[in-house]
Amino acid sequence: MGILSVWLRRAFKNSLAGKIAAAVLISTILVTAAGSTAAFLVYREAALHGALDTTLAYLRERRKTEERVFRDIRDIHRTAARLYERRLARLDRAQASRAFDRLFPMQADGTRRSVDLLFDGGRGPDGVDVSGIGSFIANGAVLTRDEKVELYAAYLVLRDMGPIVQARLDNIYFFTSANRMVMFAPDREDRLEYYRHRAPASFAFQHEEFAVISSMAANPGALTRCTGLRSLMSDPSGVRLSSACTTPMDLAGRRVGVWGSSIVLANGLRASVEETLPGAHNAILDRHGDLIAHAQEVGGDNR
Repeated sequence: MGILSVWLRRAFKNSLAGKIAAAVLISTILVTAAGSTAAFLVYREAALHGALDTTLAYLRERRKTEERVFRDIRDIHRTAARLYERRLARLDRAQASRAFDRLFPMQADGTRRSVDLLFDGGRGPDGVDVSGIGSFIANGAVLTRDEKVELYAAYLVLRDMGPIVQARLDNIYFFTSANRMVMFAPDREDRLEYYRHRAPASFAFQHEEFAVISSMAANPGALTRCTGLRSLMSDPSGVRLSSACTTPMDLAGRRVGVWGSSIVLANGLRASVEETLPGAHNAILDRHGDLIAHAQEVGGDNR
C-alpha cells in the first residue's frame, strides 16, 4: 500500500498522462471495492434468509412432534373418560362394591391398597387378566359404596385400556380430591411400590401442582393441562423429574376425578429440549406461555 501511495503522488506531480492513469486506477479500486461490498451484502442477506428458513422449518417440525405427544395424552384421557362413563352406568353397584373390597382391601394403617396381583400380573376375580396397576386410597374405612364403585370403574378402564395405549403412553392414572389414586404404569422401575406399600397413611397430594390445576376452581372447563417439571411424588430423592398432564372428569356437574399421565424427563422431555440447532435453545410452554421444560432445568444431575 505504501508503494502505491508513493507512485500516485509522483504521477500527479509529473505529467497529465500520469494524472489520468492515477485517476483511472483510483476509480477502478473504488468500483471494485463497491462491487465487493455489494456482493458481500447480497450474500449475507441470502445467508440470513437461508438460516431463517432452516430455523423456521426446524421449529415447525419440532412443534408437530411435541404437539403430537400432548395431543395423544389429551385424546387418550378423553377416550378413558367416555369409557369410564359407560362402565359406570352399566355396573351392578353391589357387585362392584364387593369386587372393590377384594382388590383394594383395608390395611392396618386405615388406607386401602391394591393387592399385589394387580401389578405382578394374573387373572382377576372376574376372570380377566390384569397387570401393572397399583393404588393408594386414603381414609379407606370411610368410603361410601358410590365412591367404591367410581374407583372400581376407573380400575376397569385402566385395566382394559392401559395395555392398548401402552406403546403411545406408558402410564395413565385416575385420582380424586380425597387423595385416592389408581395407576397403570407397568414399566415403572419402582413397580409402584411407594403407592402400593410404602406411602404413609398421611400421604396427600392435593397441594401438588397437578392436583391444583385440576380442581374445579382452577379448571372449571375440565381442560387438559400440564405442570412444569416436578419431582415424582414416589421419589424422595427428587432426582427423577416429570411433567404431569391432567384432564378432569365431570359427571352431572360434579368432578368425580381426574385422568392423568406423567412424562418422565428421561423418557421424552430431555430429548425435546436438548436436541437443538447450533446456537439455539428449546423450551416447552403451555397454552398460557408458562414454562414446562427448558434445557437449564434438565441439566446437571436430574437424570
